Amino acid sequence: MAGHAVGALSMAVGKLQASMGEAYGKLTDTLKQNLSIMQSMNECMEFYMTSGLALRLESAGCGEEGTRVRVVAEDKIKFPIKNVTFSLTLHDKSESESESKSERIDASVSSYEYGPLVTDQANKRRKVMDNDKHEENKTEATALEWKEDVGTWSSTAFDLMPGESKESIIKIRQSYPKCYALHLTASFPSPGTGNQLQITSTLHIPLLAQLKCTWCGSEVEGARDEGDSLNFTASVAAKRLREVFSIPEKEGIQRDACGTIATFTGKTVARLTVLPDEDAMDRVQIKLKIIEEIEDHGKEALRTIFEKELQ
Repeated sequence: MAGHAVGALSMAVGKLQASMGEAYGKLTDTLKQNLSIMQSMNECMEFYMTSGLALRLESAGCGEEGTRVRVVAEDKIKFPIKNVTFSLTLHDKSESESESKSERIDASVSSYEYGPLVTDQANKRRKVMDNDKHEENKTEATALEWKEDVGTWSSTAFDLMPGESKESIIKIRQSYPKCYALHLTASFPSPGTGNQLQITSTLHIPLLAQLKCTWCGSEVEGARDEGDSLNFTASVAAKRLREVFSIPEKEGIQRDACGTIATFTGKTVARLTVLPDEDAMDRVQIKLKIIEEIEDHGKEALRTIFEKELQ
């Protein structure tokens, strides 16, 4: 009798163990499926957010204070993007190579403008509706601070609301003009995992953008014939020539018209003269006289750079 009871109990325990094992297996499978679903959802959300953060770099001119670059970040999705930070590096760019060199260059980076991006049309409407309020909003923009750590500049964090754009104009100052590439990375934490998500953008800063290019429109009086200069002729794009020298569209590019290329410290680097037209509407034949070198850019190197940047 006792043996029968023990046998029955053993069978019951065995069935219970089997049931518990089966239940545990199903629970494990369910947890794995849920974890996989959560991972997939996080990946989709992260892709959605990185795709929804638009990052744009634009040249904003150059002056004695350095090269100005406009950084625009825009939230194009229906969720806020929190704690966005910028990371910036500058890399030497050889005009003879398609890619930037790995070494970084010495420079100083600062920022003086940060706030909501306002279109010209919206700007005009605000001025008409409430000029005082518009001016108040404009002056309330907070500067974006940058800190350097071994050749990398990092910004303070900011938030972006859905549909909101924010811009910062940074000033990059070097000891002398040099071709370089600006690499900017925007980072923010994933709302699901907390991992840092990143998007990047690159802007190449040409040498001519860092020099003062002045269009004279006629032959420069008193221009001496520098005996040690490097002279050459080239066919350049008329549109590009207008962009570099800020020549108005209504002003024709006439034969013997001149331009000067100088540093912002006042040293004349080169002079340009327009030669007789070669019967090409979109091309201009020029004579370029390179007078001075720029630090590690010799005259032959400047010739190669100027020819390429004027195409």
